[in-house]
Amino acid sequence: YIIGAFVEIPFWILLVVNIILLGLAVIGLIATQTYKEEIEKIENNAPITTKFITNLKADTKILAERCKDKSFANMMETLAEEVRFSDPVSADSLTEIEDEIDRKYIDLKSNIDSKDIKMVEAMITELIYLIKERNQRAKMSKK
Repeated sequence: YIIGAFVEIPFWILLVVNIILLGLAVIGLIATQTYKEEIEKIENNAPITTKFITNLKADTKILAERCKDKSFANMMETLAEEVRFSDPVSADSLTEIEDEIDRKYIDLKSNIDSKDIKMVEAMITELIYLIKERNQRAKMSKK
């Protein structure tokens, strides 16, 4: 309007400029809303994605303390350390192996009080192997 006071500008040019400015403002509002929704979605998923390893850490620590037999206790400590230093972030690609770890861990909990040392050692060894495999898959999914 200031320029229009000194120079005569046709109305249609002012109308086109104002429409372009309005369009840019609308695009900015849409982009801001989209970014806000994405950030909220990521924030809402963050606590859920670390739940598996967090629960497994607590469970293995409790189970290691519950073991009375020294050989089981040492192996459980090894398992607890492996879980402790695992990547806590889960992903959709890790669901299958996490389910398998969960099933094997439930089997271990039910058999930990048995006297069959070989079976429990094999279960713990297999769990350690599965956790290492999960960590490798987690590392590969981040690349």
